[in-house]
Amino acid sequence: MKSIRECIVDKDDGGQEFRLNVDVNAFKPEEVEVKTTGQQLNIKAKHEEKTKDSAVLHEFSRSYTLPEDVDPDSLVCSLSKDGIMTVKGPVAALEGPPEKKKKAIEEAQE
Repeated sequence: MKSIRECIVDKDDGGQEFRLNVDVNAFKPEEVEVKTTGQQLNIKAKHEEKTKDSAVLHEFSRSYTLPEDVDPDSLVCSLSKDGIMTVKGPVAALEGPPEKKKKAIEEAQE
């Protein structure tokens, strides 16, 4: 499985976006649930079939920690005809390189 950081892709306009593809073709759209809590992205799916002689249960659950530069509220989900769900959203542009700060070293008093 690839790192969640590898889900950051370049767009044609020069920006970047977060894009995660998940195969959920064994489930109906109404059986798939996507939730965010803070920077946590949770994907769950559950399919049950019951007959008088048997029961079948398929479950799927994945959790991802989103990169800090991805706003969970900006994520959108889409489902292709072949059952691939795409979760995507913009990546916040950094305002230049992080500033380097020198830290003072305190000497212990004896």
